[in-house]
Amino acid sequence: MADGFDPIDEALAAVIRAAASPDVQEAQVLMLRRLALEGSVVPSRIPAPLNITELGGYLNLLSTSGDTALRTSAIAAALGLASPGAMAWEDAPPGIGFGQIGNDATGIADAAGVLLSVPMRADFAQAWRQHVLPRLAGLGATLPLWAPALRLPVADPGAAPVDPMFLLGRRVWIAPEAALADPDTDPVRLGRGDADPEDTQRVTVRASRGVIGAPWHALVWDPTADTLVERALAEVGGADVGPIVALAGFRLEPAAAPPSQRFDLSWGRLTNLTGLMPGVSRLGDELEAVWSPRAIARSAFASRVGEVWNGAGFATPD
Repeated sequence: MADGFDPIDEALAAVIRAAASPDVQEAQVLMLRRLALEGSVVPSRIPAPLNITELGGYLNLLSTSGDTALRTSAIAAALGLASPGAMAWEDAPPGIGFGQIGNDATGIADAAGVLLSVPMRADFAQAWRQHVLPRLAGLGATLPLWAPALRLPVADPGAAPVDPMFLLGRRVWIAPEAALADPDTDPVRLGRGDADPEDTQRVTVRASRGVIGAPWHALVWDPTADTLVERALAEVGGADVGPIVALAGFRLEPAAAPPSQRFDLSWGRLTNLTGLMPGVSRLGDELEAVWSPRAIARSAFASRVGEVWNGAGFATPD
């Protein structure tokens, strides 16, 4: 034990070093921030004040120099309190945050690229678990999802504007590996029913129970010709994806054309517009629901927080 070090403080420090819970890790980060901003990282070049008169002299010097912020920090340090600089470093947590939806890769021939889970706004993720997953289970079906890495883009004046819907936790995609390989085993099928017009492109989950089988024309990727082909299937069970994901507020956005590549994502885009009111909903408020203010301020969205939802996207109000 170091001389002059309180044994209780030492025991507390040992617990903090050894523990690994999220709360303790957060405390560790806080202590490192305080150390960086207030601790004796660089030794003082002047003697410590010996009495209140000398301390007052230092404070008067800071007052006459007009550096009130540093004077306040000095007083806080003398009293053992967090300085304004340290408190400014602290960040408010997001109002809602993100949740994770786990993927089931059962039935996917090449499942190596299927993510274990995808992020979604926490309240939407809860609705997905409460309503979508039980519905899929009742059908004997799965709906694997895909999403890119979740990070806010850095500010770059030369970069093109970024669509924020995924970064708001409002958009995910059906995993492209889940379809177009083998409609007899794929969890997801693209195609049309026997009675649908030829230009119809429906997205269904392969259901083993709870639906009546019907003839189906499935789209399959032909690797030799590097294009889509249509395969006629006999009585197969399937359920449209749209009504299922709508149970959690998502909608399947219609694709403008059939997939042009094997792992094209355009046909499986799921978007949640719950709570977005045209002319009212601000991008800044939506970002703060899932990101901290400091993360937003450092991102490419710092200059876009005033944009307003217009029914199709976020844009600068007229």
